[in-house]
Amino acid sequence: MIYQRFVGWMHFLIVFGIVQTLTISAGIPATIEITQLPAYGTDDPLKGRVTGVNYTSYHVAPYIHVEGSGWWTKPTSETPTVQISANGDFEVNVVSGGLDHVARIYDLQVLPMDVMPIPASGASSVPTNPALVARTYRYRNGPIVEFANRSWAVKDARYPVGPGGNCFSALPQDIFVDPQGRLHLTITKKEETYWSTEVILTQSLGYGTYVLHTNYRADILDANTTFGAFTWDSFGDDTEIASWPFRELDFEDSRWGNPSDTTNSQAVVQPFNVPGNLIRWTLPDLSQDASLTRCMTWLPGCVHFVTALGHYSPGQIPADKIVDEWTYVEDEDRNHRVPEPGRETFRLNLWLNQSAPLVSAPIEVVVTDFAFTPPGDFDYDGDVDGTDFLRWQQEFSTNPFGSFDLALWKENFGAASPFLIADSMIVPEPGTMMILISVAIVKWFHRNLCVEH
Repeated sequence: MIYQRFVGWMHFLIVFGIVQTLTISAGIPATIEITQLPAYGTDDPLKGRVTGVNYTSYHVAPYIHVEGSGWWTKPTSETPTVQISANGDFEVNVVSGGLDHVARIYDLQVLPMDVMPIPASGASSVPTNPALVARTYRYRNGPIVEFANRSWAVKDARYPVGPGGNCFSALPQDIFVDPQGRLHLTITKKEETYWSTEVILTQSLGYGTYVLHTNYRADILDANTTFGAFTWDSFGDDTEIASWPFRELDFEDSRWGNPSDTTNSQAVVQPFNVPGNLIRWTLPDLSQDASLTRCMTWLPGCVHFVTALGHYSPGQIPADKIVDEWTYVEDEDRNHRVPEPGRETFRLNLWLNQSAPLVSAPIEVVVTDFAFTPPGDFDYDGDVDGTDFLRWQQEFSTNPFGSFDLALWKENFGAASPFLIADSMIVPEPGTMMILISVAIVKWFHRNLCVEH
């Protein structure tokens, strides 16, 4: 009887292993999910589950992303993988020092046992092993500020990170929203350390118009500091722009350590070192009224930047208030490329581009509002509906881009709220794939219509 039970169990284990192996070869998808994220700021483990594989033939390669520090292999570079238990569960210690306890992104890949993960020790782009059979990722936020009816994650780094090798404070006295609803970014000095500040929108917005209102003396900002308003994708997986795969588009106020520079502000389509990818200008004296409007319209193959005196909505800026206006158009012959949307988020930061400011800290920037409108929202009310079509008929149909504008309206009619950065990313469903195809078609169409002016 004991012998028969032994043979039975052996038969079960062999069949179970064969069945799991066949799920891969038969095209049944392997999956991985995160069942428990560690609480922010703790050294708790991460837990997950894998299905659809022979657990003896596959293992898990975990990566974490620390803002400004990059991607890191976990548990450690010496132990870069995690074994899967007999029931498909796994557990990994994702905190081994440094800033691991404040990581914001967790990326996990299932690999064959004989394939080692691509190592990462501060890598700028997420390692992606071509042998992976399943993958998932999750975001985690620490401190949050509510500004302009949106949630923003506060960057938290007690050790120097990028940009500029700065420490970033998450203390509420250093980065906060006042009773009037204005966001305050500061650079402060505590003992011998300067602390910068940054917030990260918890939504990925993609194509559309980004509008920022500020009210601070940008014209006399300390030459050793930089205020940035920009898009950034921490995954760094834009294959179309291999030299700068982060989907970065910038407004920046800075003299970059040169107090005698007569220019003090710029717009950039990264990489900045490609001729024609950066334009600088001089903000006038703002002593009487420090309010500024920045508008960035990001479309397939084209980005339009506007900086204006005062606070205005897009489409309502008087011509005599415009300080600078620039349209950047994709042009392969000039190596001018416009990134496509991915997992980028809009960010605001104030940081030191040198070791110390020229003036005494604290230094402060006040942002009074932020807004976003999707493509096709011609009346800039936050949605794409029939009233936008009426305005297109009245004001847009006679311009040289009229047919493209109408295509945008059709593409985005009834546009829903932007994607919230929270849970796992799964392989696109058929409907999502059709949207991606449609965007690609619109991009091709726009390349033939958008001209620089």
